[in-house]
Amino acid sequence: SHPSTGSGQASRGSGGNDGMLGSVTTQDTPSIAVLAFANRSASADDEYFSDGLADELLNVLARIRGLRVAARTSAFSFKGKQATVAEIGHILNVATVLEGSVRKSGNRVRISVQLVKVTDGYQLWSETYDRTLDDIFAVQDDIAQSVVTELRVKLMGARDSTQSVVKEIDIATSTRSANPEAYRFCLQGRFFSNKRTPRDVMRAIGYFEQAIAIDSRYAIAHSGLGNAHAMVALYEGTDAADHLRLAEIACKEALLLDPLSADAHLTLGYIELFLRQDAEGWARETGRALELAPNDPEVIRRAGLRLLYIGDFGQARAMFERALALDPLFGVARINLSMAGYFDGQLDIAEQELQRALEIDPGFWMAHAHLSRLARIRGRYAECVESRARALDLRGDTDAGAFLRECFVTRDWNTFMRAVLAAPARAMYSPYEQALMFAELGEFDEAFAALDRGVEIYDQLIGWLKIDPLAEPLRSDPRFHALLKRVGFAK
Repeated sequence: SHPSTGSGQASRGSGGNDGMLGSVTTQDTPSIAVLAFANRSASADDEYFSDGLADELLNVLARIRGLRVAARTSAFSFKGKQATVAEIGHILNVATVLEGSVRKSGNRVRISVQLVKVTDGYQLWSETYDRTLDDIFAVQDDIAQSVVTELRVKLMGARDSTQSVVKEIDIATSTRSANPEAYRFCLQGRFFSNKRTPRDVMRAIGYFEQAIAIDSRYAIAHSGLGNAHAMVALYEGTDAADHLRLAEIACKEALLLDPLSADAHLTLGYIELFLRQDAEGWARETGRALELAPNDPEVIRRAGLRLLYIGDFGQARAMFERALALDPLFGVARINLSMAGYFDGQLDIAEQELQRALEIDPGFWMAHAHLSRLARIRGRYAECVESRARALDLRGDTDAGAFLRECFVTRDWNTFMRAVLAAPARAMYSPYEQALMFAELGEFDEAFAALDRGVEIYDQLIGWLKIDPLAEPLRSDPRFHALLKRVGFAK
C-alpha cells in the first residue's frame, strides 16, 4: 500500500491523540472534525459531491493558522454510523464538529451545515444555502470563513477582522480550479480514488482527465491523476510501467503548477524507486514531502514505509504510530504497523494490528490480504486461502476468489500451490508471490525466473525481498544479492 489518495493539498489535517481513543482537547488551539456530509439528493450517484464538499472544506481549514483539524480518514470513518458528537469528539480529540447535508437537483444545490461544540452539544453556528452549482465556490468560502471566525471568537475570544480571515481563506484555496465543472470532475476522481479498489481507481483516472481537459492548470487534478496511475500500477501489476510513466508526467505537471504539492512529491518518490530502482531518489522525494507537510498523516505513513523497506523496523514503527496519533482511524497506517511486526518476526503484534484495522473497516480488502500472508507464515493454510479469497471478493474479483477456494479443496498446501502456479489465473498472485511458492516447493530456477518477470513488469512487492521472512529460502542463492542490487535494495 503505497500511493496516497489525498487531495493534493499541502496538509490534510492533524489529529491529536495517541491511539484509538483520546480525550477532548483542553488546549487553547481551536480543534475541529469535518464529518462527511450526508447526501440528501435523489440519486446515490451524487454522494461524490457531498463527500467532496466536506473534504474540500477540511483541506481548506487544515491550512488555516492556529486551527487543528482531524484528518480525513478518521473524520470520514463515522459516515453511516450512529455515533454522537460527544463520542466523535472523544475519539478524534477535538472540541468541535462540523456536520452537514447536501441536496443536489439539476443545477441547484441546498447545503445545510452546523458547527457543534463537543462538550455540551451546543450549536455554535448553522446556515443553509440555496444556490446554483456555479456558486459553489462562494458557498465553500462563506462556510470556511464563518467556521474560522466562530471558532476564534467563541472559543478563544479573538477579534480577527473579517478581512484578515477572508485573506487566509483566499490563500488556502489558491490552488483550486476556478471552473465549477472541472472542480466537480476532480471531486469524482478523489471520491473513487479513496475507495482504493482497482476498478474504482480506473474510474478516478477518467474523472481526473476530464477535469484537466477543462482546466489544464488544475494542479490538484494533475497530482490526483498521478497518484491514481501509481495505485493502478501497484494493485493491478499489468501495464505497470505505462501507468508509472503517466504518473510521473502528471506529478511533474502538478509541481510546475504548485511547487508545494506534497502529494506529487510522494508519488514521484514511489516512481523513483519502482520505475528507476533509485532508493536514494525515493528518500529525496519523500523527504521533500515531509518538509512541505510535516503533520500530514499520509506523508508520515509513506516516510515510514520507506524505512520499513530498507529494514529499519523500529523507526518505521515510530512513523506509523505517529501517523496514527494524528489520524487514529487510519486503516492503511494500521496495516503498515502490522507489516512492521510481520517483517520483524513479531507475529502476535502483527495480527493484533490487522484485527484493529478490521474493527475500523471489516470490508477493507487490504487487511484481509495481509491476514493471508500472516496465516501462511504460521502454517494456517485454510485461513491463508480463505483470507486471500476474501480479499479478492472485496476487490470485486469473485471469480478469482472462487478459483482459490476450489484449488484448496484437497486441503493440501503443496497441491494448492502447484494448482495456482499451473493455472493461467495465477496472475492473481504477483510474480513475487509466485516466486515464494516456487521456493517453498524447492524449485529455485522457477523462483528466480518469476522474480525476473516481476522486475520486468515492475511488481512492487519485490521491494520486500530484503525483509520478508518468507523469502529466506532464496537468500543463500548467489542470484539473490544480484537481484537485490538490480532493484535498488542492495545497501
